[in-house]
Amino acid sequence: MNGRNNKNSLDEFDKYLETMVSKHNDVEIPDELSIVVEKAINEGEALRDKKKPGLFLIKVSKFALACSLIVVCMLNISPTFAKTMKEIPVAGEIFNFFTFREYHYEDEIKYVNVKVPEFVNTGKSKLEKKVNKEIKYFVDKEVAESEKIIKEYYDAFISTGGKKEDFHPVELTVDYNIYQMSDEIVSFSISKYDNTFNAYNTKNFYNIDMKTEEYLTIKDYLGDDYKEKAVNAINKEIESWTDEKKDLLWKDLNFYDLISEDTKFYIDEDMDAVIVFEEYEIAVGAAGEIQFRVPVNNSSAGK
Repeated sequence: MNGRNNKNSLDEFDKYLETMVSKHNDVEIPDELSIVVEKAINEGEALRDKKKPGLFLIKVSKFALACSLIVVCMLNISPTFAKTMKEIPVAGEIFNFFTFREYHYEDEIKYVNVKVPEFVNTGKSKLEKKVNKEIKYFVDKEVAESEKIIKEYYDAFISTGGKKEDFHPVELTVDYNIYQMSDEIVSFSISKYDNTFNAYNTKNFYNIDMKTEEYLTIKDYLGDDYKEKAVNAINKEIESWTDEKKDLLWKDLNFYDLISEDTKFYIDEDMDAVIVFEEYEIAVGAAGEIQFRVPVNNSSAGK
């Protein structure tokens, strides 16, 4: 397909989206998205008016983003669509407990991409409200703090003689991972990272007992002897490492002291606990994030 046909197709899709929007003006827009939507509209109009050479690529990106937004919107406004998604293998399992929100905005110093889950369809409204409130708090706080750091970085760049056109915008991303989802346990994480300030990257873990409707600590999940179980599993795994990998660890580590009820972990598909140490926490930066699996089920102990 040539460029003219691509452009015509995308223009037709634009008109279709405008028709869809006009038909659904009565759909309530989440409060936290209002500023993002306004920014996106203003920036989109500015780009269209300037008619920059890269406009076609921008339209292609808008096409992909629009498709993902349609899925998100349909999940929230169409019970039939949500039901259909649930019937799809794998995807259906995820959509049992989650819908997803995704948005993007940018300016001359940053590109912000946010994709987070929303806890739903559990039949436990109090739990859903609590979890979603905490997800929103974490995302809002991390994005706000990162925007402040990026602004300070930009101001320092300009004040030391840098030119606006030479500044490379920082890419800020918020994303999620789902590790375990069943009627008994739901385990997932929300992470914030960027391509410039690795030291400020963060990840928040959510391990939920669906029966008690409470968050699980590693002690809750492994028992009173959680420290011994964790340390034994960690030492056993390190023994299998190469000498080169072992040399990345900080010297004189005492894992017994490092493990506490606040230790970050998730519950994997085998229902085992996976302890997560952040970058620089137990090793040099080159080692990145380090994980250790603590077997809980006998069937997974030999993995």
